[in-house]
Order: sequence, then structure tokens, then C-alpha cells
Amino acid sequence: MQISGVVKIAKRLLIFSSIVECNAVVFLAIRWVPEYGWFQGIYASVFHFRSSFNSAGFSIGSASLSGYIILKALALPIKGMCVVIFTTFVLNLTEDAPFLTILFESVSAFGTVWLSMGLTGDLSLVGKVMIIGTMLIGKLGPLTFAFAFAKQSPDLVKHPEEDILIG
Repeated sequence: MQISGVVKIAKRLLIFSSIVECNAVVFLAIRWVPEYGWFQGIYASVFHFRSSFNSAGFSIGSASLSGYIILKALALPIKGMCVVIFTTFVLNLTEDAPFLTILFESVSAFGTVWLSMGLTGDLSLVGKVMIIGTMLIGKLGPLTFAFAFAKQSPDLVKHPEEDILIG
């Protein structure tokens, strides 16, 4: 790989991470600016995004982010969108194809709808592994997350237990 290729990838990574960070800060600011005012709301949004992005877990307030829990109904679609965005980003770096074709392949793989624009057969090894992984996550993900977040109810039926001697 030439140095110009590394610079191109670094620019794409910088642009992608900046877009994701700005979107996250905007969404947090929508919630916190009315509550804290412009300066404090923007500061809290940037601080909490950077803290969560780096997995530091710091918080400005005493209650952390517990007062701003995302509804469980939104967690699954957001995680699905993250998988599709990540797959699209990786394929955009590794494949030489139009962006919309790559996006279509990523969404199709996550939804396991068996549709393609003809790119799948021409993917590199990394691209094929990403598509396979996305299909697996798309197929198993919703069911796995549903069971992970489901509340377990206590058993209403109790079965008798007994040690039986055999022999």
C-alpha cells in the first residue's frame, strides 16, 4: 500500500468519526440545551459523548446518565443501524464500488433478504467476511437481543424433584 493510500484511509476515518461524533453531540444537545442552557448543554453533550466513546464512564452529574436511559424499544434498531453503518464503512474502504451499491449490499445482508446488485460476487475476502458477518448478526441479532433484554418471569409450575437410586 502506498503512502497516498494510507493518507486516503486516514482522511476517510477522520471524516467518518467526525460525522458520527457531531451527530451524537447534536442528539444529546437536543435533550440537554433546554435543560442546562446553551453553553452548559453543549459542554455536557460533548463531554458525555467523548466519555462514552472512549468507554471512560465519567459523568458531570451525580446521577450519571441513568436519568436519560434510552427506551428499550429503540435499542435494537439503533444497534442494527450501527451494524449496517459499520459494514458500509468497511466495505467503502476495502471495495471499489459506488457508495449506494455498497449501502444496498449492507442493508440487504443485515436484513437477510437475498437481494444483491451484483457486488457480492466481486467482493474481496474482507468484503465477503463482512457481508457474512452482517448476515449472521442480522439473522441472529434480533432474537438474541430480544432474549437478552426480556425479563424472566418466575416459574409458575414447580416440578417435583427426587433422587432415584438405580442399580
